[in-house]
Amino acid sequence: MNANGKGKVMLGSTIIELMQTVCNQFETICSTKGEIILSDGLEDSIRSVWLKLKTKNITVKEWSFDSEYFNTNPNKLSQLLSDQTKVVIFQHTNSITGSVIDVKSTVELIKKKSPNCRIIVDGSQYAQHRALDVSGW
Repeated sequence: MNANGKGKVMLGSTIIELMQTVCNQFETICSTKGEIILSDGLEDSIRSVWLKLKTKNITVKEWSFDSEYFNTNPNKLSQLLSDQTKVVIFQHTNSITGSVIDVKSTVELIKKKSPNCRIIVDGSQYAQHRALDVSGW
């Protein structure tokens, strides 16, 4: 996985369990003027964990699938990012279309527009088929 250092990769029995654990931590972080950006290419079970934060008056913006781009479009993500963005959650590979997101350039875009933002990449679909390069992101 090429993940040097602590806190770069989470492994667990299920992706849902991992997301629930992380989501609970971000609920506190985002409770005062925080926004979350959530890719709509994530599995519904993962999305539902994060969408529940809307009931706690936390802003959850949706990074929508772009049918012309045949993936989530980085330009649309750029329009959603702000200094209030605390976390962006997206998938490495779309499980329906098989489209792969360029994680490195997406992380660079996020860090440029929202330097203090945390980034969560769901690599569960990608990791089965290709090598991960977490340190390269």
